[in-house]
Amino acid sequence: MRSIVNLVVIDSSDSLRPPAFDIMMIIISSLGAALATIQPISEPHVAARIILDPTLFAATIFLALRGSAGIAGLIQRGIMDVYLSYPVSRRSVFLIIYISRVVLPAGTLLVSPLLVAAIVLFPVVSRDPASYIIVFAAYLVQAVMFGSIFLLLGLVARSTGSASVASITVYFAYNITSLLLSIIGTTLRSDSMTSLADAMSFYYMVYRSMLGVEVELWQFLLVPAILLLVILAGYIYFTRRFEPR
Repeated sequence: MRSIVNLVVIDSSDSLRPPAFDIMMIIISSLGAALATIQPISEPHVAARIILDPTLFAATIFLALRGSAGIAGLIQRGIMDVYLSYPVSRRSVFLIIYISRVVLPAGTLLVSPLLVAAIVLFPVVSRDPASYIIVFAAYLVQAVMFGSIFLLLGLVARSTGSASVASITVYFAYNITSLLLSIIGTTLRSDSMTSLADAMSFYYMVYRSMLGVEVELWQFLLVPAILLLVILAGYIYFTRRFEPR
């Protein structure tokens, strides 16, 4: 267990190293404070969505550039060989990389503007902090889904440039597909296509349900299902097929 914790600390110090991460934290936190003060907000879940919409984009781009490219960089520089030489299993190494390259940066970047906004909007947030946290969790699931895809691309690409380009391409392709499905569904009056487009944004489904809008079960499950499938694919590839050289 001590070896796992040590490796998490070592890898996190690389994925969250300053000044890039610190600068992004300051910018995102300032954005959260600005959005909280310039708009009249009376509900915690509304505040959380207003703040996290632009933050999700920034966090996802960070995961694509620092997460995916960082994984590929570990392989290129031979650091992955060192990680695999630690007295821990490949399963543990995969979990360590997943925490330090996906979950930790995504959670940190998303929560920082919410904490700032919670101070500014304390009377509003204190009325229903649970809804504030639920919206955060929904955005975190979406960010972790993208980060999981980026991690897998980084392992396969083994090149920092290729990993970054592939990750950003996948991110925009996913969002463009969602937009096209929404436009085509509206034009053709196809409820199934529109519902699918909506379901591709897990945070939107959670937010809609909090507003009292009916959401089908499969719409809630689409993004978590993609997340689980990608994690499983990455786990199988890393533990059974991946070789750093």
